[in-house]
This record gives sequence, structure tokens and C-alpha cells, in this order.
Amino acid sequence: RLHFLRRIRDEKKFEKAQDLVKVMQNDVKTAEKYFKENKISQIPICLTEK
Repeated sequence: RLHFLRRIRDEKKFEKAQDLVKVMQNDVKTAEKYFKENKISQIPICLTEK
């Protein structure tokens, strides 16, 4: 696993949908930074599949 990945926040309850979206956007920013810093051009398929 990559260090920035976390469980989808089943344990955490959000009062508003916007709160969840904010957390997800932060995860995306962290992932982008990680890939850029480590010069990774492809995202592993396990991260892109639903």
C-alpha cells in the first residue's frame, strides 16, 4: 500500500457531504504530490478500478 492511502472513511461520520468531499480532495492532492515527488507516471491499476 502507498502510505497516503487510507480506508474509505466508513468509521467516520460526516455531518455534511461537503466534509467528505473536502477529505477526498485532500487525498487526491496528497496522491498527486506523492507521484510527482517519486516520478511515478502511472497509477497502479488497483487504485483506478472500482
